[in-house]
Amino acid sequence: MTESPILFIVDDDEILLMVLRDRFTEQGYDVKTFTNGEECLLHLDLDPSVIILDLMLPGKTGIEILQMIKEKQKEVPVIILSAQDKIMTAVNSIKEGALDYFTKPLDTQRLDAAVRSASTIKRLSKKVADLEEQVDSRNWMIKVNSQNEKMKHVHHLMMKLRESDVTVLIQGESGTGKEMIAQSLHNEGNRASAPFITINCASIPKELLETELFGHEKGSYTGAFQRKIGKFEIANGGTIFLDEIGDLEFSLQAKMLRVLQYKEFQRVGGNETLSSDVRILAATNQDLRTLVLNGKFREDLYYRLASFPIILPPLRERKEDIPILVEHFLEKYSNKGGKKKFSRKTLQALMDYSWPGNIRELEHAIERAILISDGEFITIADLPMPIQTRSEEIEEVIQAGSIFRKSMPVYTLETIKKEMIAHAIAATKGNIKEAAKRLNLSRATVYTLCKQHGIAVLRSEQERNA
Repeated sequence: MTESPILFIVDDDEILLMVLRDRFTEQGYDVKTFTNGEECLLHLDLDPSVIILDLMLPGKTGIEILQMIKEKQKEVPVIILSAQDKIMTAVNSIKEGALDYFTKPLDTQRLDAAVRSASTIKRLSKKVADLEEQVDSRNWMIKVNSQNEKMKHVHHLMMKLRESDVTVLIQGESGTGKEMIAQSLHNEGNRASAPFITINCASIPKELLETELFGHEKGSYTGAFQRKIGKFEIANGGTIFLDEIGDLEFSLQAKMLRVLQYKEFQRVGGNETLSSDVRILAATNQDLRTLVLNGKFREDLYYRLASFPIILPPLRERKEDIPILVEHFLEKYSNKGGKKKFSRKTLQALMDYSWPGNIRELEHAIERAILISDGEFITIADLPMPIQTRSEEIEEVIQAGSIFRKSMPVYTLETIKKEMIAHAIAATKGNIKEAAKRLNLSRATVYTLCKQHGIAVLRSEQERNA
């Protein structure tokens, strides 16, 4: 259900307020009325779609209130009302950021149209801002200045691919950012103004995936009451991102190969051959070559997809980027009241963890830590339990190592030699010949070393043989 656009009306004429409130409520607006500008300012957090503002108000003037509105919410459209029909007043209002200007008595029909237009402007502005935010959120990984050589190579490849239509296979573990790479390839390329459509081949039932991709004709199967346009038609001129391509049903792989080679397909139940100018990007966390060897993936489709591979390293292989990523997520999720900080010990705990869920797991861990942390610094106790447990295990090993090092005697090369010779003499019950053989030394050398290290030879060979 779509929420009603919020309309603020600010005027000290209570009769006019009542008339306008009833009029715009009937038109579907959620109307809020105020008799002074200061009260209106207190409610700007409601995010009004349009504000109708009278110039002559008790307290601060309409122009002053207009200026303060624009300081707080520059994008909200403001329509000025005035009992004065003066050109300069209207000009000054527009200069201060008003969208339109009306004199009293009001032309209500023209006012209706102005409010509708202003509401549309606000809605479209918000939509554009949301889309820009989505693009930024999906492009952030490319903007992060990676210190890892493998990721630098990925960025280098992406620069080469910006103006190309080549098919790209993005490989990497779950959570490494494959979709973000695909989104960035689209946004930075010559198809950026056209659609970018994602299809997860693993999440859509196989019996529905074909119609989702290529569409179907009316009556092609039970329940097909009308023609359906598939994603390849919708994305014409743009990009389709096939996520988890390794899960694509084997019977669909031949049709996908034809699309890749000839950009042609048919709707389910149709005979017409359709064409669509679509760039295909694919991703998988599986080893497609193994799937090919096991007969689960077509070899010709694999080579067609893998003509230009991009391989994303897991986070455990690019730990030098963890501080940079942490800083980015802190900026993203910290409240306006101030950015949280990680203590050095907590950051070290993040560095020591293996991150099986990769960047996605790191992002969720930081978002969680920010939400539950009470102080300025995020502690290890604010992190998810697997990270805490790993940190405790490492601390135990460090402490045990410290105790071990304190209790162990200091060994030098000479003491090691002495113990080896003494052990050989004892094991052979004083048999110098046998001890020399075990040590791979001459008897003379063993005698000399025994004398050098003060090892007593209990009895000579002549005594033992007597």
